[in-house]
This record gives sequence, C-alpha cells and structure tokens, in this order.
Amino acid sequence: MSDSFLRLSKHADASVRLFCFHHAGGMAAMFSRWPAGLPNDVDAVAVQLPGRAERYAEPAFRRMEPLVRYLADEIRPLLEIPFVFFGHSMGAKVAFALAHELRARAVAAPRAVYVAASAAPCLSAPTPGWAPSDDDLIAYLTAVGGTPQQVLADPAVMAVVLPPLRADLALAAAWSYSEPEPLSCSIHALVAEGDQGVTAARARLWERETKSAFTLTTFAGDHFFVRDEPAEVLSYLSRELRRHATVREATP
Repeated sequence: MSDSFLRLSKHADASVRLFCFHHAGGMAAMFSRWPAGLPNDVDAVAVQLPGRAERYAEPAFRRMEPLVRYLADEIRPLLEIPFVFFGHSMGAKVAFALAHELRARAVAAPRAVYVAASAAPCLSAPTPGWAPSDDDLIAYLTAVGGTPQQVLADPAVMAVVLPPLRADLALAAAWSYSEPEPLSCSIHALVAEGDQGVTAARARLWERETKSAFTLTTFAGDHFFVRDEPAEVLSYLSRELRRHATVREATP
C-alpha cells in the first residue's frame, strides 16, 4: 500500500472503507484506535500526509491542488468497495477537495463526506504567501486548544511539531474556494458545543456543497472532540457506515 495510507484494520469481506483525514499538524496515528469502536465489516484507513511521522523527511504539500492530485493517484487502488471520507478540521477540506478531484476524473465517488470541526469552505478567504513565525504557530495552538502547555513550552517537541503545522496552515491559507458544482454524495457536518471557532452556524453552510442529503450533528467537547472524545463520534459513525454499506452508490 502507498505510504499515503495507514491501514488501521483489514477485513477480507469488508463492505465499506472509511478514509480518515487528520487536522493541520496532525498525523494518521490520531485514528489508530478507531477500529475497536467500528463495525467488523468496516475497513479503516488513515491518510498520512508527507512531512510528518514516518514521512517526516518528505517535503510537505503547501498547496491544495497538487496535494489532491497526488492523493487521487494514490487512492485509486483502494476504491474497489464502497467508501466514505471523514476529515477533521483541515482534513475536512482535504477530503472535500479530493472528492471533487475524483469527480473530475470520473472515478468512484464516496458514499458520503463527513466534515468535523470545519467551517464551510465558502467562508474561506485565501491568503497566499502567509508565513507565520514560530510564535504565531504556538499562539494558534494555544487558541485552538488540545495541546498541553508543557508541550508548547518544550523547544525539542516544537521543533518536530511546527514544520508540518506551518505547511498545513499555509496550504489551508492558500486554498482558493471556487464555488464548484455541489457533490452528488451526502455531506454530514459534526461540531462540538465548546468549539468557539467552528460554530453550528458556520458548519451549517456545508449544506450548499451537496445535491444530496445534509445533516449537522452536535457533540460534547471542543475543537479536538474527535481526538479527545471519540466514543460518541464512533457510535455515530458506526450507525452511518452500516447504512452506507447497503444503500445505492452515489454517482460521480
């Protein structure tokens, strides 16, 4: 399998495949325990972007367009069964952009795209050339929460954390949303009650990106509820995945 994907579970008779996309500065390992909370017929795969973990020596992508072209090439051998995308924060935008790239290539479409802790793309304002300092990045991590203060104060840890975060945020900042034709698959937004940056109102605008069904579900927690409070998310996804394993496939 490509280095872009970490197989979290493998079932020969899997009926649906779940692709998980991490947040800015994150890595595939955040989803490593998910299979234990998912149905046995779900094949879970986490996307591992370059520039982190075992791919640390590889240059990270700083623009969305080449990233999704790369992922579309890499993912095709894994689309032989029904599949869905799940993205957290920046990962939601990557999953969404990849779904559009697959449609442009007229290949298999996801049954659904799940977007967690992510404001709708129509609210994005591109800022190409954004070049944050280390202090800017640490301030960002402080603002979104989820990173202990002792970690933020450790220069050795920050030397590993900040480079992929800088690249990912630059990618998100440079992405230009062009109001594409809505997707044929359903879109489902997940938000946390305590996420001050991604309110239900900001997530609800994802509805305009689909011709199919849209739902908005609220969970307890903050911006990192997917990572820190996964039980309810996995229970929700398990119900959803059972449904997607039996419904008619979406058209690209």
